[in-house]
Amino acid sequence: PMTSVAVEEVLDFEEDAAVWISSASAVWLPGKVVKCTASELFVKVEGPEAQELRVPRSGTAAVLAKPGAAGAGPRLLRRDASLDGAGGALHFDDLTEVPELHEAAVLEALDVRFVHGQIYTLSGPVLLAVNPFRTLHGLYSPETLHGFFSDEIPLRPHIFSVANQAFQGILRHGTSQTVLVSGESGSGKTETTKFVMQFLALAGAEAVVSQTSRPLSRVERQVLRSNPLLESFGNAKTLRNDNSSRFGKYI
Repeated sequence: PMTSVAVEEVLDFEEDAAVWISSASAVWLPGKVVKCTASELFVKVEGPEAQELRVPRSGTAAVLAKPGAAGAGPRLLRRDASLDGAGGALHFDDLTEVPELHEAAVLEALDVRFVHGQIYTLSGPVLLAVNPFRTLHGLYSPETLHGFFSDEIPLRPHIFSVANQAFQGILRHGTSQTVLVSGESGSGKTETTKFVMQFLALAGAEAVVSQTSRPLSRVERQVLRSNPLLESFGNAKTLRNDNSSRFGKYI
């Protein structure tokens, strides 16, 4: 069936162009322009519920919905071939390197990387983390943590790498550094903060041990043990989490 409901704007695409079509149920669906006329584009939605949309070339766009449904229709965004295939998104640790970057490309890349156990993705200096809700063996092991103790390691998609950048900034510039952890309830802010604090405390101790061979100080141990106290303020039970911190983390 074909459905057409007016919205504000549509970009001009050539025949055989791969596109993303916004959807109320699936957020974004892959599609392809199968035919172009002077006034319309014919877009075929890929997948089990394949259907064809008629999209005016200018002024309005079609809505992916049941016949007669009300509401604004989808946008069309160009789908870059570099993200196609199971391993396409795995080649982009930094989303700023994706040739055609927009909302659909970001969500597709994060989804593919998540399925393959890659929960961390960079977007320039910002680290995006998706809560895996499962144990990823070795991701936070002592060996992994110590692998980031270096002033020569560039920023990589891992929370230890972000913590290392802050630590190296203190050593190089002698000025305070800030790590801001934000996200919705259940996204993993508290656990992420624990990993940052763990890295900073152990990295500082490692620097001291290399010079004086002393163990962790009382202050360093207190830093690592401070999270239960912090969590006692403002935590609440939510639909996603029995112990949601309800606030961002500013370290």
